[in-house]
Amino acid sequence: MVNVENIIRIIRNQLGLEVYNFDTTYYTKYMDLMWQWYKGKGPASFHSYTDTNGVTKITKTRSHLNMAKRVCEDQAGIAVNNNLVININDEKVKKFLLGQEEVNGYLGSKFYTRVNSLYELVCALGTGATELSLDKLELVENKVLANSDKVELKLIYHNGFEIIPLTWDENKDIKSVAFVNVSKELIRGKVYNKIYLTIHYLFDTGYRIYNKTLIDNNGTYNIVPNADNVVDVIETGSTIPMFSILKLNNINNYDLFSPYGASIFANALDALESADVGFTLFRSELDLSEKKVAADKGILPVDENGNQIMKFTELPNMFYVGDGQTLADGGLRIPFQEFNPEIRIEPITKAIQTSLNLISSTCGLGNNYYKFDNGTVKTATEVISENSACYRNICRNEMAIEDYLRNLLKSIIHYINYFKGLEGKNKLNEDFNISIDFDTSIIEDKAVSRERDLKEVEIGTMTVEEFREKWYGIPRTSENTSFIKEVKTEEKTDDTSNEN
Repeated sequence: MVNVENIIRIIRNQLGLEVYNFDTTYYTKYMDLMWQWYKGKGPASFHSYTDTNGVTKITKTRSHLNMAKRVCEDQAGIAVNNNLVININDEKVKKFLLGQEEVNGYLGSKFYTRVNSLYELVCALGTGATELSLDKLELVENKVLANSDKVELKLIYHNGFEIIPLTWDENKDIKSVAFVNVSKELIRGKVYNKIYLTIHYLFDTGYRIYNKTLIDNNGTYNIVPNADNVVDVIETGSTIPMFSILKLNNINNYDLFSPYGASIFANALDALESADVGFTLFRSELDLSEKKVAADKGILPVDENGNQIMKFTELPNMFYVGDGQTLADGGLRIPFQEFNPEIRIEPITKAIQTSLNLISSTCGLGNNYYKFDNGTVKTATEVISENSACYRNICRNEMAIEDYLRNLLKSIIHYINYFKGLEGKNKLNEDFNISIDFDTSIIEDKAVSRERDLKEVEIGTMTVEEFREKWYGIPRTSENTSFIKEVKTEEKTDDTSNEN
């Protein structure tokens, strides 16, 4: 983690840029706390605790269900998955961005995977971004040459730790930002942190991009010459940002004045602790419930000289009681006695389930999204109702994802036109419209939906071509009403087979 205050001081004092004031402890403490939970074990003060063995204090580590990461994974899996569809009304723009049949376009085949990963980190840290990075720039008299065929625009995905807001509007929408990338470098036999700083700063004339390299010398940052022919300053001449910020559509109640977003589990930390305490008790209960046998040493076999052939240490779950004396049980002399403690699995499971319900509810997944079953956490499989709190929260965050994607794609097309020098018939239309179709399978039973569409075809409100395209991915080529009969015949055959 970088020292945000030092970087802001350099941007202010050495670059002369105005930076709005915000509480940097939010960045250094709050996001670090969320990161600890996301990694699985939470803060050390919670997961490492002391107990006693009756003689002295001992240090123990709590077991963990890693529910913070599970929540982020599930939120990202619901919102950004293979069923997400980007609709663009301009065919030329659509072909450029998505490619022929939506493969091999500018966005590439890994675009959805990377957005999914970014959104998962946004759920954890509250903020993420995608930056348009320029590569292979051409310079003429130290000025960037626009309209160059060689220039490339790459997409870089940043998590919250790599984002430093500089200016923002009254709605906390970030207008100027610094992106941070840290690497290690060996200088004169000593390893230093090398910080690559890319600043997108908005002036009245448009965005200016600064590229600076810093060396961390024991917490003091110094600007060093950029290597690899990196251009120090780029004038874009446009007020359209070369980045798109993604934040959850919720209120940052940790700091109302911060431009950062809030983690999706920020208000569920107590519930996360309760779940881990319960799981620790669950595992401890299994360990302590192991059968034990108290035995008199007189039951051990001896040789002809009276020496014990076997020791108690060689017998698992048995321990020595007495010194050649038998155990007493109601006056009856017995050589050994079993100890079978009761396993309190049911009440502990209920306690863990209550914690899981609190987590899923607080994190926007409804009251019963998770189920603790046979020592593991499972996800509810039932269809989510359109009226459920889970569905409403998902839709609320999908609005933020749609804004992020729209801003990103608009920015790509604008700067492709500018830096590639596309004019006339080659120029891409920048006034295209975008809409996003998110996965609705979580709220709709596909079998029911398919049967409903079949009935729509029968009454003529849906064409056969539309049905084939929707359910079988067959392009619309010709009317073939017999296809519906074939589908129904297949279904009846399947039903008959199942009955048999």
